[in-house]
Amino acid sequence: MYSMATRRVALGFLFLVRSIYFGLLGFSYTEVGVLLSLATLVAALRQVVFGVLSDRFGRKRFILLGAVFSTARLMIFALRSDFWSLALGQAVGALGEGSGPGQATVSGYITDNTDVEDRPNVFTALGITNSLTTSVGFALSGLPVLFERRYGLTMIEAHAWLWWIGAFFSALSIFFILPMRDNRPANGKIDVTESVANDSFMGVTSWGDIIKFSLVRSTSGLGYGLIGSLLPLYFSNRYGVGSDLLGPVYE
Repeated sequence: MYSMATRRVALGFLFLVRSIYFGLLGFSYTEVGVLLSLATLVAALRQVVFGVLSDRFGRKRFILLGAVFSTARLMIFALRSDFWSLALGQAVGALGEGSGPGQATVSGYITDNTDVEDRPNVFTALGITNSLTTSVGFALSGLPVLFERRYGLTMIEAHAWLWWIGAFFSALSIFFILPMRDNRPANGKIDVTESVANDSFMGVTSWGDIIKFSLVRSTSGLGYGLIGSLLPLYFSNRYGVGSDLLGPVYE
């Protein structure tokens, strides 16, 4: 919970500031869309790959890798502002996004370490914590404007300070991950369900249920992909408002 909370602070202001920052750098809507879509594509692949590998080799190492990748992305943002460096940062960071209880690896870890009757309360507590800390991230999204006005920094310098703050919170999560232990049985392998142990493709026998659920999720995902990440940039360009004013709205 502590690890995810610290990372959610950074993800909160990253969600709000990122597209506005890309726009301020002079990138077109198409270029901003490419940068955002790149992260979404990599994150989708990561969910499957990390999920499968964590079943075989343990959850902790992939949760730890996620924190390292998230930190690396923010450091790249702080040091570079050209398109290809930002694209690299997006790709690297996407390997660590989704630190909430919905992430396959994190969900697997929670399942390994909780009883069935306790899981609803655990996931609820994590969801509430993530929401609260994300709101803290939204509140911090106005810091670049403060840095520009108070310290006379350029727009890129002011945002670089914010990226370093985010890198600190993301790196802090690593210290909470290190003491964690995988819940391994006596044979040294992670417990998996019977469906994972069989010979079906990727260990899945209920593809029909997964496809139905995916179709439902895809509709909301399509709508979110169309407006979610670009909405802050639209507000900024259409109404001339910055992240300092949008932060309280998103909170």
